[in-house]
Amino acid sequence: MTLLHILFWLAFAFDLAALGLLFVLGLAAAPSAKTSSLAVTVLLLLLPGLTLTSVAFWFLRVNSLAAKLVPCALVAAPLLVLVCSQLLTTGFRFAHPTEASRPAALQLPPLTDLQNAVLANDVPALTQAAAAAGLPGRRDAAGVLILALHRLKSAPEQLSILRALLAAGADPDAAYGELPLELAIRTGLAPVALLLQAGADPNRNNPLGDPVFFAAMNPAVDPAILPLLLEHGANRNARSVRGESALSSAAAVSNWKAVLLLLAHGASIQQAQTPEGESFPQQVERSVRLQGERGDLAAVVRLVRNP
Repeated sequence: MTLLHILFWLAFAFDLAALGLLFVLGLAAAPSAKTSSLAVTVLLLLLPGLTLTSVAFWFLRVNSLAAKLVPCALVAAPLLVLVCSQLLTTGFRFAHPTEASRPAALQLPPLTDLQNAVLANDVPALTQAAAAAGLPGRRDAAGVLILALHRLKSAPEQLSILRALLAAGADPDAAYGELPLELAIRTGLAPVALLLQAGADPNRNNPLGDPVFFAAMNPAVDPAILPLLLEHGANRNARSVRGESALSSAAAVSNWKAVLLLLAHGASIQQAQTPEGESFPQQVERSVRLQGERGDLAAVVRLVRNP
């Protein structure tokens, strides 16, 4: 086996290890990012794995040295990028020792004690840890707020922890995979009220480009939450980045009570449409054909046909 073969298979082994680590991290982050395990497997394991296998097959099939250098370069690229990045960082620190040491002087205190206080449901410890960590204005503390909201689902008594975090200066709009208000909407009325009182913006777009209050259109959400969001400034005529309106978002999941509430607050029938460009009246008529004209849908039909 030549030196070129040894170098190729070492780089190949490095790529495989990095691919496995990336896949494991992707699976761990999938629930909070609302991504299925299948999508993570395809995007982070199968497709890169097939590409890496193809490069290895290419290396084995060609015979000339010049032809083997191309797959060698491809398989070594991730490692070369990592090495070059580290060399550039080291070179910068050597050339600018003052600049390199400055971030260490400004390094923020860790949030470990704050996270432990959330997990222990210990409000006094949380208040103390928040003061020590300089919580107000720290965007990296978003994960602590999301952690508290996740725990609130199974332990409603932790509402005091959420209240203490917000009182200590946690940013109610700082995203960590998802927006706190979006998670609160799926959790219950009390955390939504706390976040809104702390200044959470119901019109802020989530990572998918939907106004966060669109989460309240889900029929499984407490129906008392949408009125509260509207009272705190949720835009009844808001649109997602895909062009979907609030009315169409509610109609898409057959939440006709939410539709009636939006209409009562002045939502425009003329401006509403689906991401595909279907108008709201067309969407309603299609729903009538599928579900029949009854209940809250019948009330919506009357408003649409006789504006």
